[in-house]
Amino acid sequence: MKILKGKEVLALIQDTSFIGCWDQLVRECPWATVFQQKEFVLTWYELFSDQTPIMITDWNGEVMTGLFPLVESDRQLSYPGNNLAEYQVWLSNPKNNTSFITKGLELIRKEYTLHLKYIPSKTPLDWVSNNGPLKNSIFLKEYPQPVMECDEEHLERELKKKNKKEKINRLKRQGELSFDRVTSVDDFNTILPNLVEQNEFRKGAIYGKLAFLEDSRRVDFLSKTFEKNLLHASILRLNEEIIASNVGFITGETVHLQGLNTHSPFYAKHSPGILHFLMLGIHLKKDHFRYFDLTPGGVDGYKAKLATTYHTCYEIQMDSVFATKKKQVKDVIKSKAKTLIGKKSKKASILSDLFNTPSKGNGSVNHQEGQIEIYFNIKGHQLNVTAGKKELKNVIKAISYKKNEIADLLDFPLDIKKTEFLSDAMYRIENGQTFYAIKGSDQLIATLWFIPIGTKDPDGNKRTREQLEFSYLAPSLDKPTSTVCKIIKDHGLPEHLISTLNMPLFNTTLLE
Repeated sequence: MKILKGKEVLALIQDTSFIGCWDQLVRECPWATVFQQKEFVLTWYELFSDQTPIMITDWNGEVMTGLFPLVESDRQLSYPGNNLAEYQVWLSNPKNNTSFITKGLELIRKEYTLHLKYIPSKTPLDWVSNNGPLKNSIFLKEYPQPVMECDEEHLERELKKKNKKEKINRLKRQGELSFDRVTSVDDFNTILPNLVEQNEFRKGAIYGKLAFLEDSRRVDFLSKTFEKNLLHASILRLNEEIIASNVGFITGETVHLQGLNTHSPFYAKHSPGILHFLMLGIHLKKDHFRYFDLTPGGVDGYKAKLATTYHTCYEIQMDSVFATKKKQVKDVIKSKAKTLIGKKSKKASILSDLFNTPSKGNGSVNHQEGQIEIYFNIKGHQLNVTAGKKELKNVIKAISYKKNEIADLLDFPLDIKKTEFLSDAMYRIENGQTFYAIKGSDQLIATLWFIPIGTKDPDGNKRTREQLEFSYLAPSLDKPTSTVCKIIKDHGLPEHLISTLNMPLFNTTLLE
């Protein structure tokens, strides 16, 4: 048993005998998934060279019964792929598993912490409770893993149910609706930016995460793993527009809901994501897949509606005895609190915090030198945020705008309030509003919304008049009314809309 680090790992993976043993171990290990294959791990090592590769193995130059690939950052060990690796586990076989993993963890326990989420359901974990030193250092938590069996007849019946049939018919009245699997590398790379935009917009709005935009290597990782046939990609189109998609990793007869799954917010009322998943299940069956793994997490939402069975997977955190005990106590308290007060989604929490923010109104505001006041009008609440000039620099008078381009919303320049901005934008789009993203020097400086009659106001009442409204306005747009007039003219909107603008929003001040 030995631990290899950095250059030692990079040298070892050049050994064809070692690679052959790795492939053999994947075939022999009952709990191995695509995330343990060399193609997945080595692609991550290649792209993320800032994470030190580490391997625990008992390979003796000829035989290998255990392999545990990891990455290290600041004395913390995690699995290659980070959260793109849905199942994070070592390779072994039932006979040697306990000996391999306990000896391996003993080698690293005093020097590193370790976090694995999630451990596959078939992984033997009885050694955790049977090993004294490790037991006190390991926090083990179980999670439900929903799985949808690809039963073509069942899924066809689901699609023929009244509510889903009506949604399909409404979409078909707008054009040609088609489901397609993407098999060409060129086609995949062509649509990938669009899928990333949809993914980031929704994840940014709900969870405040923009992982792919913040690190483009993750996009490259999907592209390279698709080339290596590790991914199943499918899209639902309305005419030429992608309205839903799924890019998931493949393990044998299973496709995992892990990679990208998206839908266009402009068609949210038609539930294109759910329709796509049902169509995907039918397609998978025809392609000789048996299961669509809906993956742990968020199992109370759409996954509960799609799941036909559940497995149990696990999370492992290895730390000091004190830190482990603290996690265990905290988890018990958290579980009891959820039972008492009910679960609260991240989105609900974000919006709750947002709406409790007091409006400063239109009075004078004291600023520190070199700062600017940015205005928001989010779901009927006028807010203002002070930010440094450097965050809105190099904006010139050349103004341009685009209609309903999600990528422009993702260019929101301020980290502060970014999640609230995207969450509000998603609410507006799904509520039938149209937006115009106004830019100066390629920087988003304002977002103007056209609100039609019949859409709901923040109190849930249907609006009786149409209007225009800025949800975000920076001082850089020094003549907002002229820009609004141009948008009205270019898009044939009624001229009276200019009078519906919330003019106090324009009272911005740039301090010199």
